[in-house]
Amino acid sequence: MSALLAAWDRFWFAPASLRRLALFRIALALLVLQDVIGTARVVFRDAAALDAGDPHLWWSPILLFQVLGWPPLGLAAAEVLYGAMIVLPVLVALGIGTRVTCFALALGFLYWTGLIYGFGKPHHDKVALAFALLALWAGPTGRAWSIDAWLRRRRRGGEPAESDLAPWAALPLRFAQISAVFGYAFAGWSKLAISGLAWANGYSLQGIMLGHDNVWAELLTSRVELCMLLSAGALALQSTFPLILFFPRLCWLYLPGAVAFHVGTWHTMDTGPYMTLWFTLLAFLPLEQVPSWFQAELRSRVPWRVARALLSTCVPVALSVYVFAVHSPVVAALLFLASTTYLLWGNRSWHRVFGFA
Repeated sequence: MSALLAAWDRFWFAPASLRRLALFRIALALLVLQDVIGTARVVFRDAAALDAGDPHLWWSPILLFQVLGWPPLGLAAAEVLYGAMIVLPVLVALGIGTRVTCFALALGFLYWTGLIYGFGKPHHDKVALAFALLALWAGPTGRAWSIDAWLRRRRRGGEPAESDLAPWAALPLRFAQISAVFGYAFAGWSKLAISGLAWANGYSLQGIMLGHDNVWAELLTSRVELCMLLSAGALALQSTFPLILFFPRLCWLYLPGAVAFHVGTWHTMDTGPYMTLWFTLLAFLPLEQVPSWFQAELRSRVPWRVARALLSTCVPVALSVYVFAVHSPVVAALLFLASTTYLLWGNRSWHRVFGFA
């Protein structure tokens, strides 16, 4: 039992990279900013209808709103909340009052999303993001790559910077990982529990796609064998997703698979990109190691290593910018600028500036 408890503690509280947590913080801030900008029209429409007393407006609050007694908002209050939800992600990304602003952002995101779900249909696309935000403030999120860290270093008068490894730094990452893993796993397990392997017969997926009239869907629905193969792949990916927790190297299989799944359903079933779900999968990646590896591969001058570095970094960045650009070109531009800067200059010479030795 003691060994099991020790393993449990290591899983949640073992020292982890502060840089990795900081980069995850910045990614979540951009994700929330994009989501708020993209859904503002819906929130304002419902708030205006509430003010007008629209009899067709139906308020069905989610459980959190019922427990806490949170009401829907009119247009004036919704505009105030929108302003706060634009400012807070910027403060979180810059690392200003990080723990407080992270907590405020988590609460604001819950309220903002609850308004959308209360007047519409709840979805599972923001669950992992919500859990990640709720846990973000509990970790040492502002101790690296933040204005807070820079100010702390100035107050120390040039004392040696702290180590990149710190206890509790893994906690927000673990929460994001667990929530994403079981989101995918329960989707696969429910299919197996209800339909068994018959769900992968190809006709189930074909029937869903036939309800969506677009070029991608037409290409797939004409081949039931291809639908069968895709169904089996999706079922295997979802139902075995928890393996990534025990075998971290499987992230190079499951993460591209999840992204391909979401991009595929987006273009064949008009589900939307689900970026608020699959972007939280960044919690599995050693983001702090990417710049040094990328620059080492480029300096090697070995053609296949240079090509590998460019493909493994530029393709995900380009795909991410493309997905963001559909909903918010401004956030897409910020993402491109931040990603490019980090790849080219995120080496040890910059760490002292942002609070590292």
